[in-house]
Amino acid sequence: MLLKDLCRPIFFVLILQLSGCTGGDGGWTRVYENIVTVSLYSIFFTDSNNGWISGKDGYLIHTSDAGSSWELQESGVKKNLRSIFFSDKDNGWAVGDDGIIIHTIDGGKHWEREDSKVQDPLYTVYFVDRKTGWAAGAFGAMLHTEDGGTNWSLQDTGTRSLFRDMRFIDSKRGWIVGEKGSILYTEDGGTKWTRQESKVGSHLEGIFFIDDRHGWVAGREGTALETKDGGARWDRLDTGTDSWFFDVFFVDSRRGWISAPFGVLLHTEDGGKSWTRQKTDTINYLYKIFFTGHDDGWVVGSFGLMLHTSTGGKGKIDG
Repeated sequence: MLLKDLCRPIFFVLILQLSGCTGGDGGWTRVYENIVTVSLYSIFFTDSNNGWISGKDGYLIHTSDAGSSWELQESGVKKNLRSIFFSDKDNGWAVGDDGIIIHTIDGGKHWEREDSKVQDPLYTVYFVDRKTGWAAGAFGAMLHTEDGGTNWSLQDTGTRSLFRDMRFIDSKRGWIVGEKGSILYTEDGGTKWTRQESKVGSHLEGIFFIDDRHGWVAGREGTALETKDGGARWDRLDTGTDSWFFDVFFVDSRRGWISAPFGVLLHTEDGGKSWTRQKTDTINYLYKIFFTGHDDGWVVGSFGLMLHTSTGGKGKIDG
């Protein structure tokens, strides 16, 4: 029997059991190959144990043991679920195509539809607690709720741009990114949105803040931006590539990752001044990154790809 066969996971009663294999280079390990074959778009953990993944055709996957096992959850929808967010291990939301918003109050055992009042795709959702949240997507749609999603109302962003990702640091201050270099900022919970100058025209796909001053943005054509003053000024970072970036995630002011197509995963240990490529052993698209600690992280992508590291991805480095 080949070693790769020994490393294949086992699938029992809709539970995906970790095979026990670790990455041969001590970096990123591929998990559950050929088990979930649809694209996985988003991943979120509330702590080191409890995590969820959303994907194509309404797929939802959940772990309660730090990824040792995963179970499929019934979302009740067949549309693509583009983004998922939990305010705690019980209360969560997923958004997607055709304006879909679904909500759970029991960790995903049951999901219910909420009325978004829009029909166009929603690409990102973010909550600061179990009551206060936002969802955004195509044609400048920005939705806000103050009752956990029982009622969603439209906020005026002053643009018809497609929004891809957002971050809030509290119930008042947040940022959203999207088409043609758009970065919008609010300091009143979204009642008013103002444009920040990105100085780029590329579509922006991901944004991450570690506090009210330090943030990063990633987008197409190798675009990576950094701010040290809450977005009053954004500076371009040299990543050494013109790839289409999907997501950015930092665990502190120095250590971060950017994901891209064809298995490209870039890492910095100096806040973005320099980047190295980490070995992923895949050519799949890497859509979303999430770290539960400084070294324990996950990446999800096309064709059911799930990658895991417990070493911050350290191992062999490509080229």
